[in-house]
Amino acid sequence: MAQVETGAIELSLRDRGVVDLVVSQFARMQNVSRDAARGAIVAMIRAQGEKIAASNLDAKVAVDALAGFVETSGQTLSIRLTPLGKLPVLQLVDVLDHEPIIALAQFRIEASTGL
Repeated sequence: MAQVETGAIELSLRDRGVVDLVVSQFARMQNVSRDAARGAIVAMIRAQGEKIAASNLDAKVAVDALAGFVETSGQTLSIRLTPLGKLPVLQLVDVLDHEPIIALAQFRIEASTGL
């Protein structure tokens, strides 16, 4: 197992109405309109993303895509992580367990949204 290396990781997530449900629930909890709730969620994503992007500029692409995914209902979010070099799976799991931001820095990040 120590010789197994990490390859590209691809994630595709299609919104079939869950984002609207989350936005509606957040709006009820905060006693605001759905548009205000959606805007607040997007702002939180971007704020947290700035912290992550401070240590990994590639992460900004993923943050922008995630924010776009929440901004528009019915989107598909696609993220591809490609290791920057050899990355043993056991090493990745260990780093993920202790320092997820450092683990993310081991990858080139591509992200997009679409309908």
